[in-house]
Amino acid sequence: MVIKNYTVLSGIGSAVKKFVVFVKENPFLFALILIAAILQILVIFPSGSSYCFNGHCGDYFWGVHEHDGIWHIAVAETAFRTFPPRNPIFTGSPLSGYNSLLDLILFLFSEVGISSFTMYFKILPVVWFILFTWSAIALGKKISNKKIFLFLFLFLSYFGASFSFIIPLIKTGTISGTSSLLAMQPILTLTNVQLAFSYIILFLILTLLHEKRLTKKQMGMLCLYTFLQWGLKFYAGFISTIIVCVVFLLRWMREKKLNYFIYLLSISLSSAVSLFINYNPFGQLKSGSAPFVFRPLALVWPLIEDPSMFYSYYWSNAKYTLLASSKISPRLILLMGILTLLYIVLTLGPRIIGLMSLIKKSLSRKRTDIDVGVLAGVCLSLIFPIFFVQRGVWWNTVQFFFPIFLLLNIYTAELVLKIKNKTLSMVFICILIVISIPYTVDALKGYVTFPGVVNVSQSEKEALSFLRALPDGVIYTPVYKPNSLLNQTGNIPLFNHVDSSYVSAYTGKQTFYTNYVQLQLLNVPYEERKKQIAQGECDLVKGIDYAYINSSQVNDLFMKKCIFMNKDFEKKYSKEGISVYIKIK
Repeated sequence: MVIKNYTVLSGIGSAVKKFVVFVKENPFLFALILIAAILQILVIFPSGSSYCFNGHCGDYFWGVHEHDGIWHIAVAETAFRTFPPRNPIFTGSPLSGYNSLLDLILFLFSEVGISSFTMYFKILPVVWFILFTWSAIALGKKISNKKIFLFLFLFLSYFGASFSFIIPLIKTGTISGTSSLLAMQPILTLTNVQLAFSYIILFLILTLLHEKRLTKKQMGMLCLYTFLQWGLKFYAGFISTIIVCVVFLLRWMREKKLNYFIYLLSISLSSAVSLFINYNPFGQLKSGSAPFVFRPLALVWPLIEDPSMFYSYYWSNAKYTLLASSKISPRLILLMGILTLLYIVLTLGPRIIGLMSLIKKSLSRKRTDIDVGVLAGVCLSLIFPIFFVQRGVWWNTVQFFFPIFLLLNIYTAELVLKIKNKTLSMVFICILIVISIPYTVDALKGYVTFPGVVNVSQSEKEALSFLRALPDGVIYTPVYKPNSLLNQTGNIPLFNHVDSSYVSAYTGKQTFYTNYVQLQLLNVPYEERKKQIAQGECDLVKGIDYAYINSSQVNDLFMKKCIFMNKDFEKKYSKEGISVYIKIK
């Protein structure tokens, strides 16, 4: 026991010593990491906690966490209590076509007593930041041992931004609204925790690819990483698989060694298995609704059609006129080309020079297999946001840009190494820092503003806890219908703010029908049930065990007709305007 304790203490002492040495040798890098840790975690840490603001007590949520974060917790608390996993928000439907790996991890920790809310909003963000920083440094050292490269690579990975600030600056002379335009940038990484962890794996994959010779163990890890990528995020799985496959294909073609062909098959197989497990592509095709729909430039046209961007009445009309023509017009091709280029430049921001550097390097004799693999991954990923939209939330294909940003950060930072003049390189770094400020400031406004507004009140939490303690069953809650009269200054009930999955998240039970946007994303055919609820068809109560309602929702036709007047349901809880009905027969 003494020896074991000594070993542990020795290990801790060694780690502390290495940390102290690192800080002494890299004070600027340490300062960057410290600032990034505070700002990155602030985006998620306040959400999901209990506060009392202006006399309103409850759990408060900021930004997209009021919908997206709640959804992940609903999956963790509800889906995995059956096999196959069930859909938390639509009874009778399995959870299919969705990357639920992180939610499964949340569920497993909840089984040993760690709340999903605590894991998602408190523990995972800290774990992510530590692992992300470690993996970024490990990859950076593989590429270059120059401190200036590592500093800039980390900075871009934490705070890299687009040129979106140019749009409101030209239109209104301010940067307000910068973060709501174009694609999400790294400072908001923790608004999507699954995406955040996929970044770590992407770095680990690239680090392994930089090894001169892969051992069997390392190859096994590479297969595992690509498998996990699909489970974390489709977009990350896609680009990671492309990069690894292209690298091994090139090495096999050049060296004619069988092991590279085996590696290629192994990666393809692990990716295919993960794809089928997580997304059930045959089931998606069988449903008759593909996840992506061909709609060229759907994300690009708003540049001239959206009033918040460069709206132009002339060019907007010209677009429809040219598209209506039976002939392919050179003017249309020119317009589409210019707008697409402008969209890519604005979205990539300073990383556009990283893309140009990558293209140039891939065409030169100094290229590596990794350079070509990354270029292939970037180009193939760009096809989706330019030519396709996604089922449900049509603009979701913009998420293909996120791993692209991370990859181009490498080549943008590499340019600094090519600048021999130190003064010029410092000017270059300062420009990149200044460019990142407008987006970072605008993005953080929505996440660090106190007091909070959107909440699940304490009285609701008590009612939901009552429901949670009941035997497993299906809950009916009124269809989302916002009422502006309920929103007070400094207090907006979550159920009146967004159609979310919060009832499932707090109770661990399926709801009969909620969160239609998420149902669209999951390709769940919900329209008929929605219609039946709207018409008050009471046969539906056969599949309902509980009803949860706020006094402001009593005008819900289905509740009035099928629950309130149904002798099979009895009110078992009523407090502060919140009621719970239980089926007694």
